[in-house]
Amino acid sequence: IALAKRLDADVWEAIEAAGTKPFGFQAFEPGPGVGGHCIPIDPQFLTWRADELGTELPFIKHAHEVNEGMPERVVGSVTTALEARGVPLDTASVIALGAAYKPNVGDPRRSPAIEVFEGLCDRADVTLVDPHIEPSGARIPLTNDVSESELSAADAVVLLVDHDAFDLERIGDTAEFVYDAKNVMPADVSATVVTLGEVGGHVTDNPVAVA
Repeated sequence: IALAKRLDADVWEAIEAAGTKPFGFQAFEPGPGVGGHCIPIDPQFLTWRADELGTELPFIKHAHEVNEGMPERVVGSVTTALEARGVPLDTASVIALGAAYKPNVGDPRRSPAIEVFEGLCDRADVTLVDPHIEPSGARIPLTNDVSESELSAADAVVLLVDHDAFDLERIGDTAEFVYDAKNVMPADVSATVVTLGEVGGHVTDNPVAVA
């Protein structure tokens, strides 16, 4: 993401272009981070064992550092996008969509979406929405649904987890501004949309540059 910004390149276009290769290609797409009970943790056992044996696995360590830093990058990008729209984060109302660590599950373990939520909460008024997590059992305040009036009133709607239960057409046509960390918003919605890693919004009256 950082290199794409410096190159003034669209990471999503690059992935799509790479996918035109007729064989031997697996797309790995950027997002707000990596969560769950295994991927962020299990590779560290291998690096620990490598250190014991006097060798290093720098690729695994670097990948871990990048993944761990993504929630903070998303918070910074949302902040930049809002400020470009004349809305300081300190006064912003934000709706964050998704608290699970991956789509269509109710498991919030080590969820990067929660880290983004907590980072935004340090300054903004944030409502966290996840249809798959029971609010009474969650360790953070959240709700299962959001009304159209709440969507339209928010300074930003931040899509962190692309649950099938989220009606993206409804969200995109009701909200004024959407920060899409998953690159899944339909192209024909009326909201201004900025995607993680994108140079500018793909649907906008007033383009906002953000990475």
